[in-house]
Amino acid sequence: MLDLIDLRRLVQRLEPRRLEIDPSVAEAVRDIVERTRVEGDAALFDLTMRFDGADLRERGIVTSPEELAAALEEVPAELGHAIDGLIARITELHRKQVPREWVEERDGV
Repeated sequence: MLDLIDLRRLVQRLEPRRLEIDPSVAEAVRDIVERTRVEGDAALFDLTMRFDGADLRERGIVTSPEELAAALEEVPAELGHAIDGLIARITELHRKQVPREWVEERDGV
């Protein structure tokens, strides 16, 4: 069962444990992005095998609509609602970050 924690109820302030990104993590991410940029899908197959233990060479990386529907059926309802809520909150947050158009007219200009 998924336990949801309402962080708004916590008395103490949540502070990040680290204010900077670990240089080794940043370097690993840079290497993955560069390798994927250069090697394309071949890098994705290798990295998926390395990190997830999944060999997608025969099956491919494209998921059919039927596979997606079957996977959706396996997600518990409570988790699905939590994910949907998270998507809505993130979407709203980023919608607020988009610069708004504005027009100002003075003396006909």
